Amino acid sequence: MRAIENLNRAGAMELDRIRRIPVRKLRSLVRPSGFFVQKAKKVKIFVGYAWRRHGGDLDAWLRRPLGALRQELLEIHGIGPETADSILLYAGNRPVFVVDAYTRRIGNRLGQFLTQEYHEVQRYFQENLPKSVPLYQEYHALLVRLAKEHCHKKNPACRACPVLNLCAYGRGEAGRRGGRT
Repeated sequence: MRAIENLNRAGAMELDRIRRIPVRKLRSLVRPSGFFVQKAKKVKIFVGYAWRRHGGDLDAWLRRPLGALRQELLEIHGIGPETADSILLYAGNRPVFVVDAYTRRIGNRLGQFLTQEYHEVQRYFQENLPKSVPLYQEYHALLVRLAKEHCHKKNPACRACPVLNLCAYGRGEAGRRGGRT
């Protein structure tokens, strides 16, 4: 969140601005997000690709058919399924559920699924939630918040967790229902 705020304050939320900003400056702006050296490099690669292949017209690019667009994103160096789906959901307003480490950890601890495989977890959410961009965005944001505030990897704050009554892990039933960290 702070990295996005930094980019907004610097007027660097447009492709052309990011394209022209020195990588050292971009690193300082995205530093709060962690792994800032790699992220700045990957953002530059993405923006360069968007500029070369699509003339910097992100809106037109994101209107392409979903399957082809996702595949094209995945072919860009440094973009994996989570990043591609984040671009589709948040920048493209496409109904694609984003799966991250938080999503997998919480779903596993709640006993919703046993797998860590990206597409199986994504399918679980997309089959069990109405297909809705605002819902997917809000649901994902709430999972991130829940994970950051309660479901820490090593020392979860289970007793104060708002979903403790649903959580196999928090109730000490992880072994019986399969919920792992």
